[in-house]
Amino acid sequence: MPSNVQAEAVVTPGAGFVTVKITFDGDASQNLPGCFSGIISGTEDAYTFTLHPGGAGAVTAGTPRVTLASDDPAVTALQILDNIVAGSEAQVDVVSLPAIPAGTNNIGDVDVLTLPALPTGTNSIGTVVDGGSGKTLKRAVVSKTADGDIVALVATKKIKVYAYEIQSKTAGMTCQIKSNNAAGTALTVPWANDAREGVMGSAVQPPAFLFATVAGEALFADITGTGTVDIAVSYWDDDAV
Repeated sequence: MPSNVQAEAVVTPGAGFVTVKITFDGDASQNLPGCFSGIISGTEDAYTFTLHPGGAGAVTAGTPRVTLASDDPAVTALQILDNIVAGSEAQVDVVSLPAIPAGTNNIGDVDVLTLPALPTGTNSIGTVVDGGSGKTLKRAVVSKTADGDIVALVATKKIKVYAYEIQSKTAGMTCQIKSNNAAGTALTVPWANDAREGVMGSAVQPPAFLFATVAGEALFADITGTGTVDIAVSYWDDDAV
């Protein structure tokens, strides 16, 4: 160790360094004391030491670093964290799960054991009904050369028509829709049409309807003239209300 070591620091305002003048007696080949580990020659010289400013950011060259011993608690904790990382993901092992409660339990599979009771009245499952009307809608298309049923009777039910069309294929034909038979209740006026003439009733949205038969009676076409009349009706059969 050199003897009689003396140091004088010269601070330049605004500079990023401190000039230190070191004077000592002894062997010039020995190390300087403390953090100044440079080897000098001669008995006196001046050295410049760059200041290391603090602050956040990447560590740059020349910045002091702190090395922790391998048995330091912080090193041990970091090693545990490193062991759970595979690539960029932390791996977690589920050591135990809570006990499954008594009774029937499903994991990844749902079984429908019971369904609520269906309400009283008519219920449809798998039947397509008209938008919210709750009615099963039907359609009949017939060609008639004489009186006859358009839709056969349904016991205790009314046949409710919500749209219809009539077209004559022959001149001088008349068609009137009635309930039951030619002597039954008239549901339309007698439509008189020549060939390729027809009529289309303004359709309504169920559950509204244009006309209906008497309960338990057929929807009937009363035809006059010699020829053919085509008839199409959209309807449903309903309770006698």
